[in-house]
Amino acid sequence: MSHAVDFRGRQQVPPPSRVAGGRSLSIPRIVMLDPSAFTIPYDLHLCRALSKGGAEVVLFTRPVRNADYFARPLGDQTNGTPPGYRTSEHFYHFSERMTTSFAVRPLKRGLKAIEHVWNMATLLRRLRRLRPDIIHFQWTVVPAVDRCFVRRLRTVAPCVLTVHDTNAFLAPSSRWQRIGWDSILRAFDLLIVHTQASQRALVAKGIEETKISIIPHGVFDYPMNEDMNQRNLDVQTCVLLAFGSIKPYKGIDVLLRAMALLPAETRRNIRLVIAGNPGSLEGELRRLARELGVADSIEWLLRFIPDDEVSTLFRRCSAVVFPYRQIDASGALMTALPYGKAIIASRLGLFAELLDQGETAHFVEPGDPATLAAAIAEVAKNPADAGQMGQRAALLAETVLSWDRIAEMTLAAYRKLLSTADHCP
Repeated sequence: MSHAVDFRGRQQVPPPSRVAGGRSLSIPRIVMLDPSAFTIPYDLHLCRALSKGGAEVVLFTRPVRNADYFARPLGDQTNGTPPGYRTSEHFYHFSERMTTSFAVRPLKRGLKAIEHVWNMATLLRRLRRLRPDIIHFQWTVVPAVDRCFVRRLRTVAPCVLTVHDTNAFLAPSSRWQRIGWDSILRAFDLLIVHTQASQRALVAKGIEETKISIIPHGVFDYPMNEDMNQRNLDVQTCVLLAFGSIKPYKGIDVLLRAMALLPAETRRNIRLVIAGNPGSLEGELRRLARELGVADSIEWLLRFIPDDEVSTLFRRCSAVVFPYRQIDASGALMTALPYGKAIIASRLGLFAELLDQGETAHFVEPGDPATLAAAIAEVAKNPADAGQMGQRAALLAETVLSWDRIAEMTLAAYRKLLSTADHCP
């Protein structure tokens, strides 16, 4: 990390003169902010696509962890082609060095809160020197605190926020993360959402529709690994995959209850793989599976799933299950689509807007084990139909959800904002 470089990594020089509305509408300079790396796969793909589209981009985030998605920036993994954007590990250098053990967790959280205020203050000074055209937040870590800094950052450049979920922090690590959420939304010049439902939810909160842009959530690439050991399953076995960090709103308990509703002869030919970090829910879920009598049908991979194992998990499965209770957009869905697998999902948010019942997905009612069990049985009974459904869903990754298209839409939103915003620092 270097504090004395510009957007291209060169030694800083006095910034060029500006014109009203921004330095240049053709090559905008973008600062991307995700202090806690909450959506690092999305950040890296978007930064790469924006750079490919002609923008100069710097991503400000925390230090890289060994378990992070693509522990180095996205680029060509074989010939070392640079990704086109720069990353600055600006946030949380002290708290990131602390252990994650339960005993020190409160101390670490307190230190991180102090660091956050200090890091945002130093970021403000850095950006006054860098003079970006757009400051784009992917997340606000502590909305009540960040709102004060957004007001100051808006004197540097227009500020944009991607609202990945309108009901922020569905599984917050601290109650403080929810305080001030509605008020900080009004502090930004532009809000980006992924669905029409999200736009309607923000309008219901009092946000002007003209301040909201709908831009799709793109699909994620993972490195391929052909060497990972795979279980030898009978060709008649239907493998269901529930993938991603396990939180209460994701409805894994509903999935277990759905498995219990299946006839015994159907369940014998189904294998459910639950893959992801369970947090504090592991004991509860294992106990529920035993009580329901479905533990023998489940393969538990309750841990962080390294990047090089992801592709093998998806290639192995017959269908991917999303029994969510609530959601706006889903990174797990964006991971699943390119693999051409059948999708079973709650009729919510991005699932409902992007996919079509019977064509690209089987929809179920949120929190309803009975409709979920029926959809699972349908996939297990008709594997050929399920495979065709998955292939139709995969086409979305190449068209509607391509990062080139998303970058074009994002740059267009930036330029419209720059052409109208009264920001000329």
